[in-house]
Order: sequence, then structure tokens, then C-alpha cells
Amino acid sequence: MNEDRILSGLEDAGCTACEIEAVRKALESGNAQELLHRMRCLRANLLEEMHLSQRRVDTLDTLIREVKNSK
Repeated sequence: MNEDRILSGLEDAGCTACEIEAVRKALESGNAQELLHRMRCLRANLLEEMHLSQRRVDTLDTLIREVKNSK
């Protein structure tokens, strides 16, 4: 996979400029293990954000049900 494709994908995934720069440095160094480590960490962070958003949606769903049932 080429460097441009990876960096573009990181932008599409919403990574910060700092995160993208760290991955770019790992790409340039040729260290595949470091590259995979950084990308897996980014994925884990995005997944945690998604879980947090889901908990917020669940909370709102609960409140909506409570309001509907209190009528």
C-alpha cells in the first residue's frame, strides 16, 4: 500500500495532523511494526470515541422513553 493512500485514509478517518505526522514518520523509517502499532492505537482511540457516543445515545434513548411513559 502506498504512503499517499495511508495518509489520505488517516485524514478520512478524522486523525489529527499530529497523529498523521507520527504515522508518516513511521512510514518513512520503514518500521512496519511501529507503523502498525501507531495505526492500531489510532483505531483503538476511535473505537473508544464510538463507544462513548453510543453510551450518550443510549442515555438519550432512556430519557426519551421515560418522558414518553410519564404521559
